[in-house]
Amino acid sequence: GQSPTARQFMSAPVRTIRPETTIMDANRLLLRYGHSGLCVVNHQGHLTGIVARRDLDIAMHHGFMNVPVKGWMKTDVKTITPDTPLPVIEDLMVTYDVGRLPVLHNSNLVGIVTRTDVLRQIHRHHCINWQEKGLPHEGLHPPSPHDRWGDRLARPLWELLQKAALLAEHRGWHLYLVGGAVRDLWLQSLLPPNKKHPFFIPDIDLVVDGYHQALEPGAGMELARTLQIEYPTSRLHIHGQFQTAALVWQRDSHLGSLWVDIATARTEFYPYPAAHPEVEAASIHQDLSRRDFTINALALRLTQPDAGELLDFFGGLPDLEAKLIRVLHPNSFIEDPTRIYRAVRFATRLGFRLEPQTEGFIRYAMKSGIYLRTSDDYEHTPGLQTRLKAELKSILESPSWQPALKRLNNLGALGCLHPNLQGTPSLWRS
Repeated sequence: GQSPTARQFMSAPVRTIRPETTIMDANRLLLRYGHSGLCVVNHQGHLTGIVARRDLDIAMHHGFMNVPVKGWMKTDVKTITPDTPLPVIEDLMVTYDVGRLPVLHNSNLVGIVTRTDVLRQIHRHHCINWQEKGLPHEGLHPPSPHDRWGDRLARPLWELLQKAALLAEHRGWHLYLVGGAVRDLWLQSLLPPNKKHPFFIPDIDLVVDGYHQALEPGAGMELARTLQIEYPTSRLHIHGQFQTAALVWQRDSHLGSLWVDIATARTEFYPYPAAHPEVEAASIHQDLSRRDFTINALALRLTQPDAGELLDFFGGLPDLEAKLIRVLHPNSFIEDPTRIYRAVRFATRLGFRLEPQTEGFIRYAMKSGIYLRTSDDYEHTPGLQTRLKAELKSILESPSWQPALKRLNNLGALGCLHPNLQGTPSLWRS
């Protein structure tokens, strides 16, 4: 088949800075977003250079914190267009030893392609080739045909997702089913044939991604409003702070009781441990990277082209098959201690194990004293105690509440609620 073009796999929106931005401020942005470099644009929005993390580190080391980045950026930048094919991109990266290529359309910066994006496309190509040849492909998960996913879901729910996808396509957006719904769909696919049946998921998360354009943060809300016109029996809830919307059905004749969250792909940054995150529009990859565990960082593409493709950037599918709860980032439990409770809740509910390093991160987070931030007099985190109590409530309402509490106690995690709180042996007895 034809080689994919940059338009199909580039990342957007692109994080940019101005030539007059200081070295220190540029370094802060790299810390915040985890990038290895930043594009530099002028006041007209035209690309003038790229500054790499390594060069910023050297500048900081020599004490140039307050000088503009324009003296440290590379101005001879190799660029591509949205229509540049994969082999040309690959050739440019190898020939000029560059790790990222800005994508320009009419002199405007519309995206960026990284080495990781290229590797992922090459891997996808091998994946499909191996599947076509019937060769074993351990660890490779080629996309399923679109209709196969539809067979696994209750028909009214699948029809709703198809309508939402069409509305997104008409606006030039991609739409993804993400999180727990994808996890549960995949787990169902692992069941023996006699136990497989179309099933209904009462809580759905959808994410809108700009595909080849930077999205306004309100795109998810716009899609939700449009979808409600198609489904007038639903109620619309808007959450402006996090740029999300929800459509809710209660005892509907076709959809029963259903909650559908629709959000623009976004990234988040925790300004200090245990804080509420600050949220910005981002790409689907960045959106999935902010999730709690690998098994919840899966996405199913609902829009054409490539509808039915399963996105797994962090090894969630192998972890599902190995029945492991693995955190995405070493600092996840320090940034949000409620994830400790979520890890245990998922492990006991699904019959999974905590991956050893993930358990180590939990114990480290507890020893670091993050639970002190739940105290009433800690000014920055008034919402943390409320979020922890909500997680505890979810655990206590589940059938597996006793093993979950025992696990939390063994991890020392009941101290999140109060430093002196410990479980007693009588609590674990049936």
